[in-house]
Amino acid sequence: MNEFQDVQGIETRPVASQCLTLVHRGLLVGGAMAIFVLFAIAARLTPNPSGLGTHQQLGLPPCSFQFYLSLPCPTCGFTTTWALIMHGRLREAVQTNLGGAMLWLLAAFCGVWMLVSGLRGAWLIGRLNSTFFVVALSTIALTTFLIWIGRLINAYFG
Repeated sequence: MNEFQDVQGIETRPVASQCLTLVHRGLLVGGAMAIFVLFAIAARLTPNPSGLGTHQQLGLPPCSFQFYLSLPCPTCGFTTTWALIMHGRLREAVQTNLGGAMLWLLAAFCGVWMLVSGLRGAWLIGRLNSTFFVVALSTIALTTFLIWIGRLINAYFG
């Protein structure tokens, strides 16, 4: 049995059009590793109980948007959300910033997809096209923006 045979011995070798070059495989595995490094960093952070400011543990300054406008920015809480997810606190993560949780989910999917595709030498579940990423990132951006608008309205009128 080789790497392209399933448990029943059936050949599952990818067709030539699906095979990836060594360079592509390296880029995919490298990209996956970059995502997993971000997850490892998030896992080492202590989520700020306020839901904001966790990024300052990385030596970054406070949010400039909030500093100058006295308003949270649309992405305030993304780092805290990722840290919460890495600590297994999913409900709190979604409550802190749904857009950040959605971005983490997309990153996790892409990281696994890239790693497995790179190691196999063939696309896992096909090659993702730009439409997939445009739709996914637009959905995350729109969700983040709408929740931010809701928070601003609640802050002023709630």
